[in-house]
Amino acid sequence: MKTPQGALPILIALFAISASTIAGSSPARAQSLQLFYEQGVEILEGGMPEEALGVFEDILDIDPEHKMAWYQKSICLFRLEEYESALEAAERTLVMDASFTFGWNIKGNILEALERPQEALACYDIALDTNPWLKAVWLNRGILLNKQGLYLEAEESIGRAIQLGEHSARAYMELGYARTMLQDYLKAQDNMAKALILEPGSADAHYYQACLEAKTGEKESMLKYLSQALQLDPELARRAFLDEAFFQFWEDEDFDSLVREAE
Repeated sequence: MKTPQGALPILIALFAISASTIAGSSPARAQSLQLFYEQGVEILEGGMPEEALGVFEDILDIDPEHKMAWYQKSICLFRLEEYESALEAAERTLVMDASFTFGWNIKGNILEALERPQEALACYDIALDTNPWLKAVWLNRGILLNKQGLYLEAEESIGRAIQLGEHSARAYMELGYARTMLQDYLKAQDNMAKALILEPGSADAHYYQACLEAKTGEKESMLKYLSQALQLDPELARRAFLDEAFFQFWEDEDFDSLVREAE
């Protein structure tokens, strides 16, 4: 049994499935596995991917062709940063159902983490070819395009996500960043303001606001927002040194001092 002790109620549920129930393909067996699966999802959503992973692996021991268990296993491994194993699980899901859009989405997430952006983008495109109404995939695609410096395409993709109802701080800050880099500053400011209202404690929201201030030449405001971002997440310092939004300040002593202190 692979399930960690943190998921004790799940262990009890599994032991409740008798050998006669597990054998064959009886409706009782299917119902028991479904209950077990739903409890695993609940554990994962509760922020315990390691415990949830044990649940889905136990399900796969019983039913190796359980597509959704493979899918959830890929999510668990992704969150545990075991990316190669996560990729194997995602691909196993897609072998069973090549039209499974959420399988393509998680594979895209994993390939991004493995620094294989073109393959990740292809996964998002396959998912959207199958179902163009998936706001989360449009957003993931747009975030990746921002990272690739393809700001016009990113703006279109994130805008589509928002049209479909993705009104998250992440969506607005990523759209604002794309528009900042496209020098559409008025719209970018509106997007950044919405992101900060939704998540005033977000390091990324403050960082992207700093990018906007930098591009418009507002040094004091840029330093204020960047300082707030770095206090919340010092890891952003390395990104700031490479981000073209701060290009005109790369040689600035105040910018250099602020970022180096955070490293």
